[in-house]
Amino acid sequence: MKSKSLSWYKGKINVIRAQYTKKRDQDWKGYARCISCSVYRPVGELQSGHFYSRIHDFTTALAKCEENLNLQCVPCNYYKRGNPQGYASGLVRKYGVDILGLLEKAKKKDTYWGIKALKALLEEYKEKLSNIS
Repeated sequence: MKSKSLSWYKGKINVIRAQYTKKRDQDWKGYARCISCSVYRPVGELQSGHFYSRIHDFTTALAKCEENLNLQCVPCNYYKRGNPQGYASGLVRKYGVDILGLLEKAKKKDTYWGIKALKALLEEYKEKLSNIS
């Protein structure tokens, strides 16, 4: 059997984390608020947006920071390029004032993500997803 590549694991982790984020942030009606502008919409209309771009996920410690990934409406995530000012305010509301410093620290911590580490991270997020489903 052919072993899976780093990019395969990274893609799978991104899919599972997005599913986890939607389950984590939705209310009992299947709705959630955009982290950036607080619009209240069905989870299916929201995207998993990153405070620090996804390009940092697998070169730094941000891959382990689920606080960096929150639901956003399409206008904020896409048209407003993540709406960073609104996102920062939403992070402080949701996680407290220290979160911005913690995410900045994680972004600056270079981390090597090999196959073994990615497998473990994938299993961790699969378990988290199954525990809230």
